[in-house]
Amino acid sequence: MKKALFLSLLLCLLLSAASCALASEAADITEAFDIRTSGGGTVSYLTDRRYTTRWSGRERREAWIEFSVSEGPPADYLYVCFATMPDAWCIQVPTEDGWTTLAQGDTRFMHTCAALGGVRHFRLWARFDRAQPLRINELFVLGEGDLPSWVQVWEPTPEKADLLVLAAHPDDELIYFGGLLPTYTVEQGKKTVVVYMTDSNTTRMSELLNGLWEMGVHSYPVIGPFYDGYSRSLAEGYKKWPKTQARAFVMEQIRHYRPDVVVSHDVNGEYGHGAHRVCADVALYCVQNCMRLDVESESAVAYGLWTVQKLYLHLYGDDPLELDWNIPPGLPGRAHRPAGGAGRLCAACNTAKYRFCRNR
Repeated sequence: MKKALFLSLLLCLLLSAASCALASEAADITEAFDIRTSGGGTVSYLTDRRYTTRWSGRERREAWIEFSVSEGPPADYLYVCFATMPDAWCIQVPTEDGWTTLAQGDTRFMHTCAALGGVRHFRLWARFDRAQPLRINELFVLGEGDLPSWVQVWEPTPEKADLLVLAAHPDDELIYFGGLLPTYTVEQGKKTVVVYMTDSNTTRMSELLNGLWEMGVHSYPVIGPFYDGYSRSLAEGYKKWPKTQARAFVMEQIRHYRPDVVVSHDVNGEYGHGAHRVCADVALYCVQNCMRLDVESESAVAYGLWTVQKLYLHLYGDDPLELDWNIPPGLPGRAHRPAGGAGRLCAACNTAKYRFCRNR
Protein backbone atom coordinates (compact mmCIF):
# COMPACT_ATOMS: atom_id res chain seq x y z
CA MET A 1 0.00 0.00 0.00
CA LYS A 2 2.76 2.41 0.93
CA LYS A 3 4.62 1.51 -2.24
CA ALA A 4 1.54 2.23 -4.37
CA LEU A 5 1.03 5.58 -2.59
CA PHE A 6 4.69 6.47 -3.14
CA LEU A 7 4.43 5.65 -6.85
CA SER A 8 1.26 7.71 -7.15
CA LEU A 9 2.91 10.72 -5.51
CA LEU A 10 5.97 10.30 -7.74
CA LEU A 11 3.77 10.19 -10.83
CA CYS A 12 1.96 13.36 -9.74
CA LEU A 13 5.26 15.13 -9.21
CA LEU A 14 6.49 14.09 -12.64
CA LEU A 15 3.27 15.22 -14.30
CA SER A 16 3.45 18.51 -12.43
CA ALA A 17 7.05 19.04 -13.51
CA ALA A 18 6.15 18.25 -17.10
CA SER A 19 3.21 20.65 -16.94
CA CYS A 20 5.45 23.42 -15.59
CA ALA A 21 8.00 22.73 -18.32
CA LEU A 22 5.33 23.01 -20.99
CA ALA A 23 3.89 26.14 -19.40
CA SER A 24 7.30 27.82 -19.46
CA GLU A 25 7.39 28.03 -23.28
CA ALA A 26 6.60 31.47 -24.64
CA ALA A 27 3.17 31.53 -26.30
CA ASP A 28 2.32 33.13 -29.63
CA ILE A 29 0.15 36.12 -28.62
CA THR A 30 0.22 37.98 -31.93
CA GLU A 31 -3.55 37.88 -32.40
CA ALA A 32 -4.11 39.77 -29.14
CA PHE A 33 -2.25 42.83 -30.45
CA ASP A 34 -3.64 45.62 -32.59
CA ILE A 35 -1.22 46.12 -35.49
CA ARG A 36 -0.89 49.30 -37.53
CA THR A 37 1.63 50.20 -40.22
CA SER A 38 3.00 53.48 -41.49
CA GLY A 39 2.14 52.84 -45.12
CA GLY A 40 -0.84 50.56 -45.13
CA GLY A 41 -0.45 47.37 -47.13
CA THR A 42 -2.22 44.09 -46.41
CA VAL A 43 -1.48 43.72 -42.69
CA SER A 44 -2.97 40.21 -42.62
CA TYR A 45 0.05 39.01 -44.60
CA LEU A 46 2.12 39.60 -41.47
CA THR A 47 0.12 37.14 -39.42
CA ASP A 48 -1.30 34.61 -41.90
CA ARG A 49 1.44 32.11 -40.90
CA ARG A 50 2.40 31.56 -44.52
CA TYR A 51 5.99 32.33 -45.51
CA THR A 52 4.91 32.27 -49.17
CA THR A 53 3.10 35.60 -48.69
CA ARG A 54 4.65 38.84 -47.57
CA TRP A 55 3.68 42.27 -46.32
CA SER A 56 5.14 45.18 -48.26
CA GLY A 57 5.14 48.76 -46.98
CA ARG A 58 4.54 51.75 -49.20
CA GLU A 59 7.27 54.04 -47.90
CA ARG A 60 10.56 53.93 -49.73
CA ARG A 61 13.03 55.04 -47.04
CA GLU A 62 11.56 54.64 -43.55
CA ALA A 63 8.71 52.49 -42.28
CA TRP A 64 7.24 51.27 -39.02
CA ILE A 65 4.88 48.60 -37.73
CA GLU A 66 3.16 49.45 -34.44
CA PHE A 67 1.81 46.96 -31.87
CA SER A 68 -0.44 47.64 -28.90
CA VAL A 69 -2.59 45.68 -26.45
CA SER A 70 -4.62 46.88 -23.47
CA GLU A 71 -5.39 43.56 -21.78
CA GLY A 72 -3.74 40.20 -21.59
CA PRO A 73 -0.05 39.28 -21.34
CA PRO A 74 2.60 41.74 -22.54
CA ALA A 75 5.13 41.04 -25.29
CA ASP A 76 8.50 39.58 -24.34
CA TYR A 77 9.80 38.82 -27.86
CA LEU A 78 9.28 39.85 -31.45
CA TYR A 79 10.34 37.24 -34.03
CA VAL A 80 10.67 38.69 -37.55
CA CYS A 81 11.29 36.96 -40.87
CA PHE A 82 12.46 39.76 -43.15
CA ALA A 83 12.02 39.53 -46.91
CA THR A 84 14.26 42.57 -47.43
CA MET A 85 16.80 43.50 -44.78
CA PRO A 86 16.80 47.20 -43.82
CA ASP A 87 20.08 49.03 -43.46
CA ALA A 88 19.01 49.75 -39.87
CA TRP A 89 16.11 48.75 -37.66
CA CYS A 90 15.18 48.82 -34.01
CA ILE A 91 12.38 48.32 -31.50
CA GLN A 92 10.96 51.56 -30.11
CA VAL A 93 8.60 52.33 -27.23
CA PRO A 94 6.51 55.50 -26.77
CA THR A 95 7.52 58.30 -24.42
CA GLU A 96 6.18 61.77 -23.69
CA ASP A 97 8.56 63.17 -26.30
CA GLY A 98 7.81 60.61 -29.01
CA TRP A 99 9.57 57.27 -29.46
CA THR A 100 12.75 55.99 -27.88
CA THR A 101 14.85 52.93 -28.79
CA LEU A 102 14.33 49.86 -26.63
CA ALA A 103 16.52 47.42 -28.61
CA GLN A 104 18.76 47.73 -31.67
CA GLY A 105 18.00 45.27 -34.45
CA ASP A 106 20.54 42.81 -35.85
CA THR A 107 20.93 43.22 -39.62
CA ARG A 108 23.06 40.08 -40.09
CA PHE A 109 20.20 37.58 -40.04
CA MET A 110 17.04 37.60 -42.21
CA HIS A 111 15.19 35.66 -39.50
CA THR A 112 15.82 37.34 -36.17
CA CYS A 113 14.37 37.64 -32.67
CA ALA A 114 14.37 40.76 -30.47
CA ALA A 115 13.88 40.65 -26.68
CA LEU A 116 11.28 43.17 -25.49
CA GLY A 117 11.15 42.60 -21.73
CA GLY A 118 7.37 42.72 -21.34
CA VAL A 119 5.82 45.71 -23.15
CA ARG A 120 2.28 46.48 -24.30
CA HIS A 121 2.98 49.21 -26.81
CA PHE A 122 5.95 49.20 -29.18
CA ARG A 123 6.91 49.45 -32.82
CA LEU A 124 9.42 48.05 -35.27
CA TRP A 125 11.11 50.95 -37.08
CA ALA A 126 13.25 50.42 -40.20
CA ARG A 127 15.36 52.57 -42.51
CA PHE A 128 16.84 51.99 -45.97
CA ASP A 129 19.74 53.96 -47.43
CA ARG A 130 18.29 53.51 -50.91
CA ALA A 131 14.64 53.97 -51.74
CA GLN A 132 12.87 50.63 -51.35
CA PRO A 133 9.95 49.28 -49.32
CA LEU A 134 10.16 47.24 -46.15
CA ARG A 135 9.04 43.64 -46.80
CA ILE A 136 8.36 40.98 -44.18
CA ASN A 137 7.36 37.35 -44.74
CA GLU A 138 6.21 36.50 -41.23
CA LEU A 139 6.04 38.10 -37.81
CA PHE A 140 5.33 36.70 -34.31
CA VAL A 141 4.73 38.42 -30.97
CA LEU A 142 5.60 36.04 -28.13
CA GLY A 143 4.83 36.21 -24.43
CA GLU A 144 6.87 35.37 -21.36
CA GLY A 145 8.81 32.12 -21.21
CA ASP A 146 11.44 30.12 -23.05
CA LEU A 147 11.64 30.59 -26.79
CA PRO A 148 10.02 27.75 -28.77
CA SER A 149 12.40 25.56 -30.74
CA TRP A 150 11.06 26.89 -34.05
CA VAL A 151 12.22 30.42 -33.26
CA GLN A 152 15.55 30.82 -35.05
CA VAL A 153 18.28 32.49 -33.00
CA TRP A 154 21.17 32.29 -35.43
CA GLU A 155 24.83 32.06 -34.54
CA PRO A 156 27.39 33.95 -36.65
CA THR A 157 29.07 32.06 -39.48
CA PRO A 158 32.12 30.22 -38.03
CA GLU A 159 35.44 31.97 -38.56
CA LYS A 160 37.07 28.62 -39.31
CA ALA A 161 35.05 25.82 -40.91
CA ASP A 162 35.62 22.09 -40.74
CA LEU A 163 33.12 21.54 -43.57
CA LEU A 164 32.00 23.86 -46.38
CA VAL A 165 28.98 22.78 -48.44
CA LEU A 166 28.57 24.62 -51.75
CA ALA A 167 24.97 24.45 -53.02
CA ALA A 168 23.52 26.08 -56.11
CA HIS A 169 20.03 26.88 -54.78
CA PRO A 170 17.91 26.64 -51.64
CA ASP A 171 16.68 23.02 -51.29
CA ASP A 172 19.81 21.55 -52.93
CA GLU A 173 21.39 21.27 -49.49
CA LEU A 174 18.40 19.15 -48.38
CA ILE A 175 18.02 17.02 -51.50
CA TYR A 176 21.68 16.14 -52.00
CA PHE A 177 23.34 16.77 -48.62
CA GLY A 178 20.43 16.30 -46.22
CA GLY A 179 22.09 13.33 -44.50
CA LEU A 180 25.55 14.83 -44.39
CA LEU A 181 24.64 18.09 -42.63
CA PRO A 182 23.01 16.72 -39.46
CA THR A 183 25.51 13.85 -39.27
CA TYR A 184 28.62 16.01 -39.22
CA THR A 185 27.20 19.24 -37.78
CA VAL A 186 24.95 17.87 -35.03
CA GLU A 187 26.23 14.38 -34.26
CA GLN A 188 29.95 15.05 -34.69
CA GLY A 189 29.97 18.76 -33.82
CA LYS A 190 31.84 19.87 -36.94
CA LYS A 191 31.80 23.58 -37.71
CA THR A 192 29.86 23.87 -40.95
CA VAL A 193 29.48 26.71 -43.43
CA VAL A 194 26.78 26.30 -46.07
CA VAL A 195 27.32 28.53 -49.11
CA TYR A 196 24.55 29.15 -51.64
CA MET A 197 25.22 30.68 -55.02
CA THR A 198 21.71 32.20 -55.03
CA ASP A 199 18.74 32.60 -52.70
CA SER A 200 16.39 32.55 -55.73
CA ASN A 201 13.67 34.75 -54.13
CA THR A 202 12.27 35.86 -50.78
CA THR A 203 10.08 32.78 -50.39
CA ARG A 204 12.96 30.38 -50.98
CA MET A 205 15.14 32.43 -48.63
CA SER A 206 12.74 31.54 -45.82
CA GLU A 207 12.71 27.91 -46.98
CA LEU A 208 16.50 27.94 -46.94
CA LEU A 209 16.73 29.16 -43.34
CA ASN A 210 13.85 26.97 -42.14
CA GLY A 211 15.44 23.89 -43.70
CA LEU A 212 18.88 24.48 -42.21
CA TRP A 213 17.41 25.18 -38.78
CA GLU A 214 15.39 21.96 -38.78
CA MET A 215 18.52 19.97 -39.73
CA GLY A 216 20.36 21.43 -36.76
CA VAL A 217 22.61 23.82 -38.69
CA HIS A 218 22.35 26.98 -36.56
CA SER A 219 25.35 28.94 -37.87
CA TYR A 220 24.19 31.45 -40.46
CA PRO A 221 24.89 30.51 -44.10
CA VAL A 222 26.56 32.54 -46.83
CA ILE A 223 24.22 33.72 -49.60
CA GLY A 224 25.73 34.48 -53.00
CA PRO A 225 24.78 37.37 -55.30
CA PHE A 226 23.80 35.34 -58.37
CA TYR A 227 20.28 35.28 -59.81
CA ASP A 228 18.37 32.06 -60.34
CA GLY A 229 17.79 30.61 -63.79
CA TYR A 230 17.68 27.11 -65.22
CA SER A 231 20.37 26.07 -67.70
CA ARG A 232 20.90 22.78 -69.52
CA SER A 233 24.69 22.73 -69.81
CA LEU A 234 27.87 23.97 -68.17
CA ALA A 235 28.36 26.56 -70.92
CA GLU A 236 24.82 27.86 -70.48
CA GLY A 237 25.32 27.90 -66.72
CA TYR A 238 28.40 30.10 -67.11
CA LYS A 239 26.40 32.50 -69.27
CA LYS A 240 24.08 33.10 -66.32
CA TRP A 241 26.81 32.92 -63.67
CA PRO A 242 29.94 34.33 -65.39
CA LYS A 243 32.98 32.15 -64.76
CA THR A 244 35.21 34.95 -63.46
CA GLN A 245 32.59 36.09 -60.95
CA ALA A 246 31.69 32.56 -59.85
CA ARG A 247 35.34 31.61 -59.31
CA ALA A 248 36.07 34.80 -57.40
CA PHE A 249 33.06 34.30 -55.12
CA VAL A 250 33.78 30.65 -54.26
CA MET A 251 37.52 31.25 -53.84
CA GLU A 252 36.76 34.05 -51.40
CA GLN A 253 34.59 31.73 -49.29
CA ILE A 254 37.24 28.99 -49.21
CA ARG A 255 40.03 31.38 -48.22
CA HIS A 256 37.80 33.22 -45.76
CA TYR A 257 36.43 30.18 -43.89
CA ARG A 258 39.40 27.81 -44.46
CA PRO A 259 37.49 24.51 -44.58
CA ASP A 260 39.24 21.17 -44.29
CA VAL A 261 36.58 19.50 -46.44
CA VAL A 262 34.50 20.93 -49.30
CA VAL A 263 31.38 19.19 -50.67
CA SER A 264 29.45 20.21 -53.78
CA HIS A 265 27.34 18.98 -56.71
CA ASP A 266 27.88 16.26 -59.30
CA VAL A 267 30.07 17.23 -62.27
CA ASN A 268 27.12 16.29 -64.48
CA GLY A 269 24.73 18.44 -62.51
CA GLU A 270 22.87 15.46 -60.99
CA TYR A 271 20.21 15.51 -63.72
CA GLY A 272 22.04 17.87 -66.06
CA HIS A 273 21.35 21.20 -64.32
CA GLY A 274 23.87 23.74 -65.60
CA ALA A 275 24.01 25.68 -62.30
CA HIS A 276 24.87 22.48 -60.43
CA ARG A 277 27.60 21.80 -63.00
CA VAL A 278 28.98 25.29 -62.42
CA CYS A 279 29.23 24.61 -58.68
CA ALA A 280 31.17 21.38 -59.24
CA ASP A 281 33.44 22.96 -61.85
CA VAL A 282 34.17 26.05 -59.76
CA ALA A 283 34.70 24.00 -56.58
CA LEU A 284 37.29 21.83 -58.34
CA TYR A 285 39.05 24.87 -59.80
CA CYS A 286 39.17 26.71 -56.48
CA VAL A 287 40.37 23.71 -54.46
CA GLN A 288 43.15 23.08 -56.99
CA ASN A 289 44.26 26.73 -56.95
CA CYS A 290 43.51 28.13 -53.49
CA MET A 291 47.23 27.93 -52.58
CA ARG A 292 48.30 30.03 -55.57
CA LEU A 293 48.85 33.73 -54.91
CA ASP A 294 48.49 34.55 -58.61
CA VAL A 295 44.96 33.08 -58.78
CA GLU A 296 42.18 35.36 -57.47
CA SER A 297 44.85 37.46 -55.76
CA GLU A 298 42.34 39.87 -54.20
CA SER A 299 40.94 37.24 -51.84
CA ALA A 300 44.47 35.89 -51.27
CA VAL A 301 45.56 39.29 -49.99
CA ALA A 302 42.41 39.69 -47.90
CA TYR A 303 42.36 36.25 -46.27
CA GLY A 304 45.61 34.49 -47.11
CA LEU A 305 46.16 31.19 -48.92
CA TRP A 306 44.62 27.90 -47.89
CA THR A 307 44.83 24.18 -48.70
CA VAL A 308 41.63 22.12 -48.70
CA GLN A 309 42.29 18.55 -47.56
CA LYS A 310 39.38 16.89 -49.37
CA LEU A 311 36.83 17.77 -52.02
CA TYR A 312 33.77 15.54 -52.47
CA LEU A 313 31.51 15.96 -55.48
CA HIS A 314 28.07 14.42 -55.27
CA LEU A 315 27.80 11.16 -57.23
CA TYR A 316 24.22 11.07 -58.46
CA GLY A 317 23.04 7.53 -59.10
CA ASP A 318 24.80 4.23 -58.40
CA ASP A 319 28.05 3.26 -56.67
CA PRO A 320 27.82 5.49 -53.60
CA LEU A 321 30.82 6.29 -51.43
CA GLU A 322 30.80 7.57 -47.84
CA LEU A 323 32.45 10.71 -46.55
CA ASP A 324 34.55 9.29 -43.71
CA TRP A 325 35.96 12.02 -41.50
CA ASN A 326 38.21 9.62 -39.62
CA ILE A 327 40.27 8.66 -42.68
CA PRO A 328 42.97 11.16 -43.71
CA PRO A 329 43.24 12.35 -47.32
CA GLY A 330 45.13 10.11 -49.73
CA LEU A 331 48.53 10.96 -51.12
CA PRO A 332 48.65 12.95 -54.37
CA GLY A 333 48.29 10.66 -57.35
CA ARG A 334 47.17 7.68 -55.28
CA ALA A 335 43.76 7.03 -56.73
CA HIS A 336 41.97 3.89 -57.66
CA ARG A 337 38.67 2.60 -58.94
CA PRO A 338 36.77 0.67 -56.27
CA ALA A 339 34.93 -2.43 -57.29
CA GLY A 340 32.01 -1.28 -59.43
CA GLY A 341 33.08 2.35 -58.98
CA ALA A 342 33.00 5.06 -61.61
CA GLY A 343 35.77 7.66 -61.80
CA ARG A 344 39.03 8.29 -59.99
CA LEU A 345 38.46 7.95 -56.27
CA CYS A 346 40.90 8.35 -53.43
CA ALA A 347 41.76 5.09 -51.73
CA ALA A 348 41.06 6.77 -48.40
CA CYS A 349 37.42 7.34 -49.23
CA ASN A 350 36.22 3.91 -50.18
CA THR A 351 33.58 3.84 -47.65
CA ALA A 352 29.15 8.07 -48.69
CA LYS A 353 27.63 9.35 -51.70
CA TYR A 354 30.39 11.67 -52.83
CA ARG A 355 33.03 11.43 -55.54
CA PHE A 356 36.47 12.42 -54.30
CA CYS A 357 38.75 14.94 -55.98
CA ARG A 358 42.27 15.46 -54.68
CA ASN A 359 44.14 18.76 -54.80
CA ARG A 360 46.88 17.62 -57.13
